[in-house]
Amino acid sequence: MKHPGTALSLALLLALSCAASSKKELKQLARTGDGEAVVERSIELLEANPRDKHALAALNAWAGDLYHARIDTAREHDASRRVEEALVALIEALQFAEKVQRAGGPVLDDGDLKHDIAEAKEAVRTHRISEARRLFQAEKWSESIHMWTLVQKIDPSNADAQSAMAAAHRQWGHDDLAADRYQDAIHHYDRAVFLHDDNEARAWSAAVHAALGRFWLFHGSCRAA
Repeated sequence: MKHPGTALSLALLLALSCAASSKKELKQLARTGDGEAVVERSIELLEANPRDKHALAALNAWAGDLYHARIDTAREHDASRRVEEALVALIEALQFAEKVQRAGGPVLDDGDLKHDIAEAKEAVRTHRISEARRLFQAEKWSESIHMWTLVQKIDPSNADAQSAMAAAHRQWGHDDLAADRYQDAIHHYDRAVFLHDDNEARAWSAAVHAALGRFWLFHGSCRAA
């Protein structure tokens, strides 16, 4: 029968061995200069053993610089009016800060980041609406519709998106009709009706359906004769 002290000693030796192992591993990673790898491995080690002082020390040493690098990237994008990229960088910074804090690392976000993200989202929303309207004016129906779907992703309750996409489908249908692409025209008119109950598109769809019906009826009668 093992003495209780023996089991305790074995547990202590195992803990010391693991700590020494993590210290060596993190030092080797640090020598490569890959801060992202150091932080990721530190978090993994802390998830396995929240008392790993070497992992916590490495996390404290590297996380701040990596967080501020993400913030700097967001500011650079914002200064160059790359609003989409700025928003992505800010969200990545927030996710990074939350992950580090959950692992027991330093508090990186001073509370302003969520406000910055809200402002960035508004800038992206405004940019996407402007771009969707520009594409519509340029008669790029598909691109305009796609941009309006992106508006909806960031602003699901946007009141203009459905009607704007319906208008683009209706105009797309007119182009198809002018090019004798009748089935395509019907498809786009019907999409306009589905999206916003577009009465003009409904009338066009019915008219093209009727014209096609008369066409096939006439040709069928000729073949029968």
